[in-house]
Amino acid sequence: MSSGLTGEDVSQLQAGLQGLGLLAESHTAGTFDRATAQAVAALYQSHGYTSSCDGSPLGKVCLGEVAFLPSLPATVAAVNVRLGDAAAAGSSLMTLQLGAISVTATVPGGQQSGVVVGLPVLIADDSGQRQCAGSVASVGSYIGASTDNSGTSMAGYPLTVNADDCLDATWLNLNVRLVIDITATAQPVLIVPTMAVQTDDTDSAHYVVVLDTDGTSHRVDVTPGLVAAGEVEVRPAPGQDLTAGDVVVTG
Repeated sequence: MSSGLTGEDVSQLQAGLQGLGLLAESHTAGTFDRATAQAVAALYQSHGYTSSCDGSPLGKVCLGEVAFLPSLPATVAAVNVRLGDAAAAGSSLMTLQLGAISVTATVPGGQQSGVVVGLPVLIADDSGQRQCAGSVASVGSYIGASTDNSGTSMAGYPLTVNADDCLDATWLNLNVRLVIDITATAQPVLIVPTMAVQTDDTDSAHYVVVLDTDGTSHRVDVTPGLVAAGEVEVRPAPGQDLTAGDVVVTG
């Protein structure tokens, strides 16, 4: 595209330049005028890029240098060539993904209660070094386990999480960990592994077995509370003692 050209491509270019603050609205009528050429030159210069267009001066948009997208945002998902590579006819030089990056997961059956749209979510990569804040965008209906070419999917409730503008292309196709605080206690509580809470067959009472320092053990009746991440809140029965640091039996 160069001076004097008109059409929809020019209008799209001018809309983009205006959105970047490089072109006034009065120069967005679809004609590649001098103001548009100056805006293109300013765009290239702001990125340290010099467009030659076979020797043509700055201010001309060469074929293949600008891509018009139907919607934003968009993320560069892959760059398939390196600087200096010869581009084969019909080959894909770059892959773009339209729309904001989101995270999909499955909430196991029995754990979906309290997971609602808008609930805050902490997104963390496998290493735990990077974190991103997001929120629950949708919770689907229960889907059974299935197997296809990509592997086996677990049964549960499909979950979509949108991020707060902190997921970039480096997060694409990564396995991540989601932390969702459904509810919380008002004060610090005692917790034990869920496998440590046992049930009395005679009266359905819950209890844990505490190992004493002399190698013996004793039973402490408890009332279970909130459950999360394989741990459960426990409150000792009146007159019985359970403190932080006690060693309990699991299994």
